[in-house]
Amino acid sequence: MVLWYRCYACCYPLSKGLRRNPTNHKGMKMEEQYKTLFNNIYEHVAKIHNIEKNPTQYDKLRLTHKSLFYFKLEVMLHSYRNTLSDEWGVLSGINAAYHLISFKQNIPLTTVVTLSPQQVIFILANEVQRFNLPRQAIEEITHPYLARLQGEEIQQPPLDWNVDGEWPLGAAEKVLYSEKKLFRFEP
Repeated sequence: MVLWYRCYACCYPLSKGLRRNPTNHKGMKMEEQYKTLFNNIYEHVAKIHNIEKNPTQYDKLRLTHKSLFYFKLEVMLHSYRNTLSDEWGVLSGINAAYHLISFKQNIPLTTVVTLSPQQVIFILANEVQRFNLPRQAIEEITHPYLARLQGEEIQQPPLDWNVDGEWPLGAAEKVLYSEKKLFRFEP
């Protein structure tokens, strides 16, 4: 957890700024600021662990370093609707929720995606106070589950969905999505 606190201390104020301001003091768009934030985090982590800077190892790092994922998802839960498109922002929140549950409950991600909507909502509800999230945020995150329970049809983003020509959650997450390991809504 040392690494998580180290990243949390230096980067979290910037992540909160994403939520408040459409642009930062340098005039960068939110998407650009968001990408810069996490590029800085990955570079910082790579230096600590002496990881060569290349896409393959960075993607591996994104999936294996739980403390970094835990930090990343907290940033997402605060800012995902402003950094990604509104239409699919909730789905990105679902992915963040999956990783949160996997880390906090210490169970594999492949198990988390098989949980029922009721189980996911119950676990999330127990985490809301710890994150000090506004009620609206958690409702937006859980909406796809609630909609499924009410019989509404849930659409999923196309595999080539992108923001500014890039997969916003990283190449590794794109692979997981293509393998049907993310964005699963079955009860």
